[in-house]
Amino acid sequence: MDWPTTIEAIAGTLRVSTPVLLAALGAVICERSGVINIALEGIMLCGAFTSAATTYFINEYAVAGKCAWLAAASPWFGVCGGMLAGVAISALLGLMAITGKANQIVAGLAINILAVGVTQTLLVAFFGSASTSPKVPTVDNFRIPLLADIPYAGRLFELQPFVYAALALVVVIHLLLYRTRFGLRVRAVGEHPTAVAASGVGVTWLRYRAVLICGALAGLGGAALANEAHSFTKMMTGGRGYIALTAVIFGRWTPIGAFCAALLFGFADKVKDLVGDVPPQITTMFPYLTVVFVMFVFAGWAKPPAAAGIPFEKGQDVS
Repeated sequence: MDWPTTIEAIAGTLRVSTPVLLAALGAVICERSGVINIALEGIMLCGAFTSAATTYFINEYAVAGKCAWLAAASPWFGVCGGMLAGVAISALLGLMAITGKANQIVAGLAINILAVGVTQTLLVAFFGSASTSPKVPTVDNFRIPLLADIPYAGRLFELQPFVYAALALVVVIHLLLYRTRFGLRVRAVGEHPTAVAASGVGVTWLRYRAVLICGALAGLGGAALANEAHSFTKMMTGGRGYIALTAVIFGRWTPIGAFCAALLFGFADKVKDLVGDVPPQITTMFPYLTVVFVMFVFAGWAKPPAAAGIPFEKGQDVS
């Protein structure tokens, strides 16, 4: 076995899977609360743009003012900007789907279309380009002492902080959903919101919190994507938001299941770097073919929360 190649493939799979995994983890919480989030693609796209733009302008200001610490911190400000953008777009989804009781699928698709138009318009307005932003500083790899010195396997302990954050969040969100009162209420409101409301818990506010958490995580996924590319490129998400939604369904609306599904799609994306005799036009299709295969084979046995997609009305019965 070629250990260096194997370890590099694992590291690459983790890196490629991270944006999808972050968005999928957010969607698990969101959809467990009864709100279907088709808008993941648009949230990630806005997160990626805001992250790159925030990093660029703060770095430019820091360089002009000769402020070294601000320049060094500009990528982290970009990450925060991407998360805030995700929260803002998710708040719009909440207004449409929770407060306005609009069809959640239609609302999500509308946000995706809006995100494409807004990011392309701002790309031209801010950077004078219809395709890509200038290169921006990025977050450095985080090297875990001692573990990074292990022969071969040490490569797995010298990755982007986003990767470690995503792996940690799998555990955190699992515990949040299954070991806390908030998680119990989220799961309950996705199954029978009337019963939750009868117990005195505000269904609307609970769903808003789930949607906003999803926005922060999907925005973080977009920031990770921009950080990986060192810039923002028009429509750079390339369907990853929809892949994240597929990962949620394939993972049966659980954090661990979404993690396994995201790894599968990440590996399918990484395959193009591992095979040398297949034309790139075919290998580029691997992740999307995997999505189609997974949905065709497994979608039938995936049972969503009973109240998913149903606007809450007092006295409703979703049993």
